[in-house]
Amino acid sequence: MQIKRLKYFQEVVKEKSISKVAKKSHISQPALSKQMQKLEDTLGKMLFIRSNKGVELTQAGEIVSAYGENIIRTYNKMLYELNDQKSKECRIAAHPVIATYCLPCVILNMQIKYPKHKCDLVSASHDKIEQDVLNEVCEIGFSTKPSEVNLLNCKKIHTEKVVLISPSHYELAEKVKFKDIADLKFVMCNKNSVIKEKLENAINNIGINFKNLDVLANLESIEAVKTLVGNGYGIGFVPYSSISDELRNKMIRISIVEDINLNYNIYLINKRQDYLTNELKGFINSITEIYKKQNK
Repeated sequence: MQIKRLKYFQEVVKEKSISKVAKKSHISQPALSKQMQKLEDTLGKMLFIRSNKGVELTQAGEIVSAYGENIIRTYNKMLYELNDQKSKECRIAAHPVIATYCLPCVILNMQIKYPKHKCDLVSASHDKIEQDVLNEVCEIGFSTKPSEVNLLNCKKIHTEKVVLISPSHYELAEKVKFKDIADLKFVMCNKNSVIKEKLENAINNIGINFKNLDVLANLESIEAVKTLVGNGYGIGFVPYSSISDELRNKMIRISIVEDINLNYNIYLINKRQDYLTNELKGFINSITEIYKKQNK
């Protein structure tokens, strides 16, 4: 009997619906139904009574459900004890801005605390992060969007401050209104869409059409935005965590735009707690605490 089928079975028991579990698990309903049929064939018992309203457990299904959680916990404990005998690789997927500016120091601290672990960090979009964590390609994900996938746990761990940067000779005030800067040239980042999307919505709400902005360039990275602004070619919005070197070297000025808020949340995404080994739970708790300390 495959453990994966048993895990799907327990989800169907909780939701009382194969279609709901299929949708939340990002697999097709026929594929999940086939998995449940194979589980029934293996056990030689009908586990569900299926109807248009969903599914109900048979007496045999009640027995399997009662033992299923213990079987899954025992299986996870076995994997933990097997994996504890060797060095482990923790694969982390993160939004590009998070991967570039927020996580490197966190990962360094984690490797000091967990010397047996090797952290492998990759950049990915939100959808790819969800899929990789769900399919166990990665153990942990960091995204700028919350996850609503049923099998995933999602927790907000930080709010990233977004600031306006400008060349030093612009001499913008520390606090400005958007109307004060609306006629200047803007440098945008395509890949950091969370800031661009929030900017478009925020200024539309105060009666300014995003399409009327004078956008000098749409670039591929925050680093490119900082380079153009630092060289005097316009203004741009970037995460505060990305500009420590530029501020120290006085290459740019920062301002707060009082009438819009572009700050965004950072979410940690991982498999639900009942799908994790005790060691990985501890690892996730530790990386969360270190992340919070690093970003205070």
